[in-house]
Amino acid sequence: MRIIGHTLGTPEQTLLEALELFAAAGLEGAEVIYQNDYRSGLPVGDDAAAAEAARVADDLGVPVVGLAPYTTGLNHEDPAQRRAALDELRATVDCAHRVGATRIRVYAGSWGADRTDHAGHWERLRASLSELAPLAGDAGVRLCVENHFGTMTQSAKETARLIREVDSPAVRVLYDQANLTFTHDEAWPEALREQGDLIGHVHVKDLVFTDPDAPFVASETARVKADERAVRSRAR
Repeated sequence: MRIIGHTLGTPEQTLLEALELFAAAGLEGAEVIYQNDYRSGLPVGDDAAAAEAARVADDLGVPVVGLAPYTTGLNHEDPAQRRAALDELRATVDCAHRVGATRIRVYAGSWGADRTDHAGHWERLRASLSELAPLAGDAGVRLCVENHFGTMTQSAKETARLIREVDSPAVRVLYDQANLTFTHDEAWPEALREQGDLIGHVHVKDLVFTDPDAPFVASETARVKADERAVRSRAR
């Protein structure tokens, strides 16, 4: 097990400053946001920035272990938007290969109470991951689907079902108990029973509820904003 830092928690720093912080904190690597216009991330398709980040990370002893793209279009009903999401994840796999990362955080499309045709969205999601799996496997990368609200894998049960249907060692679960707690889904014993044998990556966050009994109100999953103040977090 390696304890690594996540650049979601360093929005005010450049990526290189974040890597220096992780090294000073004694962390063993970094998970880096992969999207344009985020100060502490890698821009999509920027090979020069990726090479420089990998060089600095290795010199500091905090290699880039994971990438975190923010595309939610893998189940989109518009073929062009679904294709764009697939292309972005292909670019992420290429970047992961370049920087030596072995994990890519993946959102399970987009889903909410206002949506219809669950079966159609689910099948497009499953097909998208099945299409990407061989590419990821060849690159030595695991696509790790997160337990996350606003997607089709809000619960551990849903996440495990998806991973088993894709049925590829290159597609695993990203276990995030804080997200499951936010949404009042599975507590950790049940979450581990549901998906424990499928976990490929874990996110760990500090969590203090001001009102533990308040109902969860879903918000749309979207790309992280540059001025976002993240909870203190670490990822394995």
